[in-house]
Amino acid sequence: MSCSEGAEERFERPREPSRRLFFAIWPDHDQQTAFAHAARKAVKASGGAAVPVVNIHLTLLFVGSTPERRTAELVAIARRVASSSVPETLPLELEFESLEHWRKPQVLCAVPTSPAGPLAFTIRLAQSLRTQATAAGFTPSSVSEPAGFGKAQEFRPHVTLVRKAVRAPGSASMTAVIWRFAEFVLVDSRTGGQASEYRIVESFPLSADNRPT
Repeated sequence: MSCSEGAEERFERPREPSRRLFFAIWPDHDQQTAFAHAARKAVKASGGAAVPVVNIHLTLLFVGSTPERRTAELVAIARRVASSSVPETLPLELEFESLEHWRKPQVLCAVPTSPAGPLAFTIRLAQSLRTQATAAGFTPSSVSEPAGFGKAQEFRPHVTLVRKAVRAPGSASMTAVIWRFAEFVLVDSRTGGQASEYRIVESFPLSADNRPT
């Protein structure tokens, strides 16, 4: 064995920098506070821990660990989706007034019940992101509940409000929260402490102004 070969065995190559990324619709602070207020009784009833107010969001697609150099590809995908997924009216509006307890991941989620148009648009938006990311060689999460996709890859919009929820609350209803939005975002998720830290990498407005001319 040569000296150079021995050195290669003793020293590992440095790992490529990566980021834990996902696409989401991000509420403003007032909306996040409204969700937290609506879930306060359910937190106690479920025996779980409330998601920090600043972390409340609706995941569209969890991409997962991604090489730093490929972040630009996800940004390009998001821009294409945003420019081709323009609703008739903006902002879009979702109404959340129901809670669901998902036993396997032990989470309590708020789920939108209406209106039908914006709800269908949100589902199509998530599916478009998933289709284009997969075509580009990314491997989005296949875990059904946290990622929002079931076995048939049908997206279920939801906002996780409680983690480690060991039981369902006595009532599935919640104080209604109206959420208006006109963009989605790419988020960098960093773990290590008691709660994840999220940083928005870039925002993508849903506007006809973004369409290529």
